[in-house]
Amino acid sequence: MAFEFSCEGYEAFSSLFEPQSKVLCLDNIGREQVAQNYGSTCDVVYNIVEHLYEQRFDLTYPKLHLTSSLSPSELEKRYGKEFRRMLQEMFTVIVCET
Repeated sequence: MAFEFSCEGYEAFSSLFEPQSKVLCLDNIGREQVAQNYGSTCDVVYNIVEHLYEQRFDLTYPKLHLTSSLSPSELEKRYGKEFRRMLQEMFTVIVCET
């Protein structure tokens, strides 16, 4: 998604939130780079989660699944306290120890 943002800018997000999309999976969040499109920078994962958080009661939006190898405190350090609060409200956390 970061590559698409670099090429298309914020238009890259429009296809993610179309009604025919049922599920959106973001794998290993916290390890991606901040994307740039000309003079604009974007934390793609933060923008996706924030947008779906704002629409969380609209059943036409896709369901979001996330994976990360980072701990909750590491995610908070990377994205901020507000992001962690959104995650706590939106998700059930499953911890897999290896």
